[in-house]
Amino acid sequence: HGVTLWCSVPAMLEMLLSCSQATGLTSLRLIAQGGDYIKPGIIAELRKRLPSARLTSLGGPTETTIWSIWHQIGARDQDKIPYGTPLPGNGYWLLNERGEHCPAGVAGRIHTTGVNLALGYLEDGELTQQDFVTLASGSGEETRAFRTGDRGRYRADGTLMFDSRVNGYIKVRGVRVSLPDIEIELI
Repeated sequence: HGVTLWCSVPAMLEMLLSCSQATGLTSLRLIAQGGDYIKPGIIAELRKRLPSARLTSLGGPTETTIWSIWHQIGARDQDKIPYGTPLPGNGYWLLNERGEHCPAGVAGRIHTTGVNLALGYLEDGELTQQDFVTLASGSGEETRAFRTGDRGRYRADGTLMFDSRVNGYIKVRGVRVSLPDIEIELI
């Protein structure tokens, strides 16, 4: 059908690649994927099959309603695909256990801010604020943020790289799950 843009979670793109013929996707000019881990092997296959296509990573926690960070995947991105840089109106902070900003190369907990940040969680008809925190900027201004269950580190160029999950959290099909909460319910 001459489709030129593909945007999906990585698993859907993998299914497309597995059932398409070698020449079946040549009309694609932009391929964006997000919501889960992007496998470097899939990027390598896309580069081989569609060398002129633009490849993009999109991301952000559900608490920012949709995409809040992006990265144009380039030749440098071979072994790990970066999380990226914030989209306009959004911010990402890496903070250590004391709430201090982490320099490039040092892992910290990912916090996100921005115009699309949720107000909280609706639980039993009440709005709760767990993991929604207030951060102080260097200028003394306060910013509302979401403390994710992820850790990351900045590359020297300022691009955010995913590092690991915070203890007690896992991701299942793009959904953050708290293992301690599951344990409490099972007891």
